[in-house]
Amino acid sequence: MFVALVNLRQTNEESLMSFVERYAFVCIKIRDLDPSVTLHYMIKALKPLLFVDSLCKKQPKDLDQLRARTA
Repeated sequence: MFVALVNLRQTNEESLMSFVERYAFVCIKIRDLDPSVTLHYMIKALKPLLFVDSLCKKQPKDLDQLRARTA
């Protein structure tokens, strides 16, 4: 299941919120997933936009904080 997480990518047509929800769904299925690993792969999976720059400057502590920032 970890491979599925690593291979996830936001598509050109996919909204940020939609992708974050899809990503979180995969993360939930992985036992004992370290939050820092989750966030690392999330940043790599996003389309390069200002939001990614924002995440790199100030990384969220967990997926809940990330979801709040996407809103």
